[in-house]
Amino acid sequence: MTDPRRYLGLHAVSMLRTIMHKWWGLELGLADNLGRPVSPEWGRRDSTSNDFCRGLLEEEGGRRACRRSIRELGRLARRAHPAEASLQHLCHLGFSMVAAPVLASGRYAGCVFCCGFSGREVSRTRILRLREAVKAAGGKQVRLVGERVPVLNRDEVSRMKDLLVAGAQEISNYRSRPPQPLPEQIPPLPAGEVVARSPAMANLMKRLAALARISEPVLLWGPDGCGKRVLARALHRAGPSAQASYLEFSPGQDIHSPEVAFFGRQRGGSLGQLGLLEQARGGTLYLASGSWLEGGFQVRLVRLLREGTFLPVGSSRPVAGDVRLVLGLEQEPARARESGLLREELADILAAQTLRVPAFAERAEDIEQLLQLALHQLAPRLAGQTIPVRVLSLLRRYGWPGNGHEMQAELRSLLATGEPSAWRPGDLSLRIRRAGGLGSQELAESLQQQGNLKQAVEMLEREMIQEGMLRTGGNKSLLARQLGISRSNLLLKLARYGLEGKAKPTRRRPA
Repeated sequence: MTDPRRYLGLHAVSMLRTIMHKWWGLELGLADNLGRPVSPEWGRRDSTSNDFCRGLLEEEGGRRACRRSIRELGRLARRAHPAEASLQHLCHLGFSMVAAPVLASGRYAGCVFCCGFSGREVSRTRILRLREAVKAAGGKQVRLVGERVPVLNRDEVSRMKDLLVAGAQEISNYRSRPPQPLPEQIPPLPAGEVVARSPAMANLMKRLAALARISEPVLLWGPDGCGKRVLARALHRAGPSAQASYLEFSPGQDIHSPEVAFFGRQRGGSLGQLGLLEQARGGTLYLASGSWLEGGFQVRLVRLLREGTFLPVGSSRPVAGDVRLVLGLEQEPARARESGLLREELADILAAQTLRVPAFAERAEDIEQLLQLALHQLAPRLAGQTIPVRVLSLLRRYGWPGNGHEMQAELRSLLATGEPSAWRPGDLSLRIRRAGGLGSQELAESLQQQGNLKQAVEMLEREMIQEGMLRTGGNKSLLARQLGISRSNLLLKLARYGLEGKAKPTRRRPA
């Protein structure tokens, strides 16, 4: 029972939680075989409508007292006779607690429980005693916002016991299922879009192949453009749900309400909307970097990954989330966690399935294939042409700090000069030539090789504009002033040299 996420998403358990919330304002709890509460909702103030319990749960001293009561309940459940399907006990405040043992292959594995209610009306005298007991258990700093206590009659308590027994039986059946046999060898991920000749990528693909056979969420982190999206697709195609849907969620997909686009909106009216979670049911959903980092969004993801359910916007009825999530992140998870960008609860859930995707600078052996793959995407009919050796050598020696985005931008610029077989070193950006040991002298030699003055001037002009676009981040007005020409003239030259859209990181699609 140490990982409650698998159990809270079971149909009977999910329905049980909904009923207990609706009827009594109480939360279903799970305890492991040592009586320790493991359900993610336990301990939160909003997990109960009992104001005395809510006050205690605000302070560590009060939480310790509550945990002791739950351990005692778990001890009784462990010692209960096998024929005893449920039991009732009193907590340290005198409130009722009900539990049903969970068995796995005949052995005690924990219990499901509910606590914090009274079997009779609470008198004024008892209210005063409860106030003192709360102060004694939690300390003088405990604040009570009210004096509400859920009251259940005998029939309601009996009904609650039946519900807990049904939930415990569902979990017991789930735990007793024989494990699915694993293949003797990990199947390789599909070939095609994934290039993995380099040692860094080869090691990553081994780990990714191992994760493909299970349905746990995966966090892929690495710089923008390193191929996280491609790996998410490969992970889906290699997994058991390969025939199901694969969908992607990107920043700005719905600028008005990303949560509605992802989780959906309660149906039944004209504003109802089916979210990506339900559209991808049974399949895989990739969340691009930057699409899921807002605090409230992460809280919803934590619930989904822990309990297997989510709430559409505007709804109080949980929906089962039968989908595998693959999340993209550009920052190192440890740093993102320290800075508050990544919530600790979510980081803990993803820790065991976190993979670092290497940058292009670490993949020298992959560059030639990556170039051919990008060329095929941009100009399929030219993909089979051979790139001249000198040009290819410079492209392979470059570090590609902008990864895939920079590579595609460079290839677009090269394609504007002609077919790949006709490319020359002088057609490359100055930064690539400099990285390869060439610079102004190479540019001068290339200019001298031009057939006439007009071609040489155009080559130099194109070089200056291309470098200027990178330097100014695509600010055309600023670049026009720096070059001493009008903005309209610059736009004409950008179109002529195929440099439109250069150096616009804000329009990049996160990987």
